[in-house]
Amino acid sequence: MNTLFRDVFLARIGAAIAEARSASAIPHPGVKGQVREILIRELFQPLLPADFGVGHGHIVSSVEGKVSRERDVIIYDRRLVPPVLYERSLGLFPLECTLAAIEVKSRLTCRELRDADAKAAELFDFRYQSGVTADKLPPGGVTVERLIDALFALDTDLVEGGITEIQRYQSMAECHPEALRKICVVGRGYWYRWESIWRSTAQAFEFAEVAAFIAGILGVLGRVAASRRVPSLANYLFEDDEMPGTAVV
Repeated sequence: MNTLFRDVFLARIGAAIAEARSASAIPHPGVKGQVREILIRELFQPLLPADFGVGHGHIVSSVEGKVSRERDVIIYDRRLVPPVLYERSLGLFPLECTLAAIEVKSRLTCRELRDADAKAAELFDFRYQSGVTADKLPPGGVTVERLIDALFALDTDLVEGGITEIQRYQSMAECHPEALRKICVVGRGYWYRWESIWRSTAQAFEFAEVAAFIAGILGVLGRVAASRRVPSLANYLFEDDEMPGTAVV
């Protein structure tokens, strides 16, 4: 551990959280967009490698022509299938280039938790290209790692000292924990699903949960990107009988 690096990193997290919380207090319909832009600009974008981008919008699949509901923060790999951007960060993001999708909540309630869970479950059912042409697909197939679906909240309606956010989530009927893999609530905790078990990190210092959340996502992006191999842009532009495509999984 490097104390100087950690102190600077946490200072930047603190500044971003303070700005996002100030924006969330404004009674205006565009508040969520402001909070999202602050978190994108201050927490994620500066830390991403040059080949990775961050934006928001809809995730699309070439396999069945599906379009997701709008997602707040989408981390993608520019080297894979390119997104179609309407402006600097808003666009349509092919499934195969999407590495992580993060739902942002100003204040997490049971209703908002269900919404995040439903959006994660929706994407869990999307089918990926294998990134390998059908004639070169090995007998056992290939493994494509799904995107990391996560939830980030600035606050919660749960009383401090009562049940935790993960306890509330696990008590919900018909939740989809296999789809939603990370939950972070500022000042309350960070929970992540690993080998079918929900785990948490100790809150050893202020914003430790946010630092762990960011590190947990950024730490797996390279592995997820590598599993996508070389997906085909042509599959998003042509029907199956118009041009040979890649296999799907």
